[in-house]
Amino acid sequence: MAKYNKPVFVNEQIGNPKVKTASKFIAYKTWDDPSLWLAEVIDNGNAFFHWHQGDRAHGHKDSIINYISDAGEKWTATIKDFVYFHYQNGDKSKGHNDDVIKYISGDNQGYTGSFAEWFDE
Repeated sequence: MAKYNKPVFVNEQIGNPKVKTASKFIAYKTWDDPSLWLAEVIDNGNAFFHWHQGDRAHGHKDSIINYISDAGEKWTATIKDFVYFHYQNGDKSKGHNDDVIKYISGDNQGYTGSFAEWFDE
């Protein structure tokens, strides 16, 4: 049984925690592309689905996400059961597990993305 039946990201702006959204995806900056990418977590929290500039029809499934951290650094994350394994610059030996991702979004601000269950009213 999956940890979440209807997972959503709770995205909170690091510099202004009053700015919060709940969404099925995160909008993030990747290593070598200044434009916006979007990603959602699929396969019961064990994979990502990425797409570029809102073009979901041309998206792809992946086991990793390459993102720019809130500190402006190049990080990679894998995911298993909704828990990330983050590592910087491809060095898995210095990686760590976390249930939060800290990333730069389309507004060039740092955000945290954590998971929550969506309940229909």
